[in-house]
Amino acid sequence: MRKNITTSITNWWANSSLVIKVLFCFSVLSIQACKKEAKEFNLQQLPGDGSIYTKFTDTAVVISSTLLLDDSIITNQPTFFTFGQVNHSAGGTTQAAAYLRLIPRALAASRVDFTGAIVDSVKLIFDYNYVVGDTMLDNTLSVHELTTALDPNFQYRANTDFVTFNTTPVGTVTFKPRPKSKDVIRFTLSNTFGQTLLSALDDATSDEFQSNFNGIMIQGTNIASVITANRSSSSSDNTVFAQSSYLQVWFKQSGVSKTQVFYFPAGLTSFNKIQADKSATLFSGLLNKGDEVSSAMTGNYVLAQSGTGTFIKLRFPSLNQWKSNVDSVIVINRAVLRMNPDTTDFPNNPPVPTFVLAELLPSNEVKFKSTIPSLVQVSGRPQTGTGFPVSMSYDNSSGSYTAEITDYVQALMFNEISSDGIALIPSVNSFFVNYTYTPTFGPKPVRLDVYYTVVKKF
Repeated sequence: MRKNITTSITNWWANSSLVIKVLFCFSVLSIQACKKEAKEFNLQQLPGDGSIYTKFTDTAVVISSTLLLDDSIITNQPTFFTFGQVNHSAGGTTQAAAYLRLIPRALAASRVDFTGAIVDSVKLIFDYNYVVGDTMLDNTLSVHELTTALDPNFQYRANTDFVTFNTTPVGTVTFKPRPKSKDVIRFTLSNTFGQTLLSALDDATSDEFQSNFNGIMIQGTNIASVITANRSSSSSDNTVFAQSSYLQVWFKQSGVSKTQVFYFPAGLTSFNKIQADKSATLFSGLLNKGDEVSSAMTGNYVLAQSGTGTFIKLRFPSLNQWKSNVDSVIVINRAVLRMNPDTTDFPNNPPVPTFVLAELLPSNEVKFKSTIPSLVQVSGRPQTGTGFPVSMSYDNSSGSYTAEITDYVQALMFNEISSDGIALIPSVNSFFVNYTYTPTFGPKPVRLDVYYTVVKKF
């Protein structure tokens, strides 16, 4: 089973006193049936000596769409837990829930007698640092006991749906998220649930406890926001209480007050379940793996969302028309892919932080080189698809994404490689649900800027 995608002549500028520099701005255009739209190139001529000149041969288009590439994204043992519900005006409603096991602190092979323990209170604490959604709305979360055991040998995914839980919560909390204030989420859980934990731990090793107790699930009960919470310390020393998220039981035994802590270290079986409902949106056609919706059908917009397999697809069908001929040689100086996401829902819905650019097959599946996904490579590297992938990151200061793909464009133009399109895939899908909603037409469309010179042959 393939794992989820986690992710040239080099930048040569001729002397400005001799060169004609051309900026080809390929606007991303919507294509409907046989109707083709394109934007003329903008040409700027600088002083030249007759041997370097401009050649303009055609218009160019970039075809854009939204693609459901794969909703079975691996979220097994995520770095962070994700839970809650959020709505996006274009992307619909997303539900996230964290399924996790826990282990006791200060217990390894030892056994402790909890006979006669009477629980006084139970608290579940989650440290969190990231929110997608409206932080002015009350967010209500609930905790449930799992009725299906989590298998440490199974690779859980965002769409795993066979893990069951008791629908009656063992605790809830309602709060307004404050991710920048170093706030924590504090659940008060039922004493009955605390007794269940201590009974499972009675005279048991840590491993036996995990066999006796299946785990918990945290979910949102209203549409407000999705929380990304820290899991506990990865320390292997169970005697060190250094974790930032934990569950604590206070109890009395033979009249003596005691406490037992449980935590969620890295490597312990867990996963995030992430579901998106686009039924009431322009992207409702994205139902099955490989489904594609043209930007022509969505008002010239495309959508990407972490964790749901919803990605932006781009094709560059006209690049191979700009080739050297018997009279001249084309030199690609630079090629930059640019996107300017819609900011209507900012800051409630921050954009996807970083994309990788994956090559696609005609079937809308990711192309693989051996067992490795074929990704667009950075400039200065051969376009082998492996080793040095381009990162397309969001810049808060400019409000845009950019990715230099000089060698990739040159390889396409000169038929060194073939392409059935690329997918812009969020580099983190196991615990983020961020949306990037971006126009493909208008004053700030998705576009490819190609800078090149044409040199006359002697």
